[in-house]
Amino acid sequence: EFRHDATEFLKYEIKPQLKTLGPKYGKLIGAIRQYLATCDTLKLIESVSDGKITKIDIGGEEIELSKDDLLITPISKEGYVSETNSKITVVLSTELTQELVELGLIREFSSKVQQARKDSGFEVVDHIEIYANSSEKINEFLLKYSKEICQDTLADKLEIKDHENAINIDLNGEVVKIYLVKK
Repeated sequence: EFRHDATEFLKYEIKPQLKTLGPKYGKLIGAIRQYLATCDTLKLIESVSDGKITKIDIGGEEIELSKDDLLITPISKEGYVSETNSKITVVLSTELTQELVELGLIREFSSKVQQARKDSGFEVVDHIEIYANSSEKINEFLLKYSKEICQDTLADKLEIKDHENAINIDLNGEVVKIYLVKK
């Protein structure tokens, strides 16, 4: 989704740039820092954008601020992560929906099957059958996504069934017994 304004997802922290403000306003740095901590950050950022200078009153003294005088740090609001470069900001939601959790489990299970395939000496192009067994919840999950798992692992089938030579794998804290058969 493209937007012209990322302020719904970000807030900004502004601190004085001591290298530029220190020599000019040394004794007022504490008051400038306090002003920057409590001011309308978006309004201040806008007022110094594109090389503009803004003037503020600190204890009766007029202070001139430019973008170079400020350390502006974007901070992602809760539930988001962001990265800003120049005038472009990319924001990602960190909310884990049920769909994302399940997709992650599919990828994790497929990865464990691929590792077991490698450990068994199977070739990448070998078709396999997967026999797995775990808790009722995990077994239901494996059956629900068996088509996706089979596509990811080049398996002709995934069956919920114990096998005496099964190995144990960890799937997000759940033990799953798997056995692979080369076709």
